[in-house]
Amino acid sequence: MRHENAYRSNAVGIVLLCGVAMALCRPVAAADPAARTPEQEIRYAHWLVESAAQKALDRFDAYLAADPQPDLAPWARYGRGRALFALGRLQEAFEAVQESFPEKRPAPDRLAARCGLEVRIAHAFAARAADPDKDGDRKNAAALAAASRVFEAVVYNNPDGPYVAEALLGLGDVELARARPGRAAQAYLRLVEVGEDKALADLARARAALALARAHRADEAPVDAPLDRAAELLDSLDESPGAPPADVRAARRALAEARARDRLDRALFYLRTPGRRSQNAAVYLLRSVVENDPRTDAAAEARGHLESLKQDAGPPAP
Repeated sequence: MRHENAYRSNAVGIVLLCGVAMALCRPVAAADPAARTPEQEIRYAHWLVESAAQKALDRFDAYLAADPQPDLAPWARYGRGRALFALGRLQEAFEAVQESFPEKRPAPDRLAARCGLEVRIAHAFAARAADPDKDGDRKNAAALAAASRVFEAVVYNNPDGPYVAEALLGLGDVELARARPGRAAQAYLRLVEVGEDKALADLARARAALALARAHRADEAPVDAPLDRAAELLDSLDESPGAPPADVRAARRALAEARARDRLDRALFYLRTPGRRSQNAAVYLLRSVVENDPRTDAAAEARGHLESLKQDAGPPAP
């Protein structure tokens, strides 16, 4: 679900630690654990996360169970989140990182650290839903719901931060996978408004058009005239072709299908209505579906109805 650009979290330096320059990605010089200062112990535990997550978790837990220093305790709780994430305990990791910096307006380094890890957790939940080893609709649905909650937390807690664009894209993708196109469209449209990265905004336009077409059919569109809005988004991509062609093609197919389905629905209504005028209107609409959108599933159905009408009418009079 990730876009192939700079908005990836896996390679992000997870530890933008506070102004005391806690360089967590390198080991501590003190060989004797007893000789380490509390700051060195936290740094060492962070360094352990990538290679020995359980040992790191034990060290963070031991530090927090003792008498942690107020300025180091948040980073120990954040470290617990990192370790739990590395162990695949995603829900516990999310809870730990939420508790790490509970203040309403954390300092920028704390906010960036928290949101960066939350985005990684959300992507991991989404990947778990797609993992064939995690089979079962209930498990997949629960994983997607968890991914949605975490992405929403990032957007809500850090609306102007560096991770909001990636979180909005992930949220839209997850909601689309959950068959909730209206909510997906909301996320994509908000990403279009953010628009700081052109390629990402163009991708959001294509996926928003797809989501709006599906939302229209599900009667849950978040905007008026969703098919017109979808068409506008796709037209804008003609002038700014930054979205992947596959996404644009999928959106155009969805839009064509939605429009064809609308005409097919009207045709079927007229078919059920007695009277020659209604039958003529039905035939006209069925033919328009076949002629205007011949590659859609709706066109295949329309052809079937036209063939049935032709058979019911019988052979032409001599």
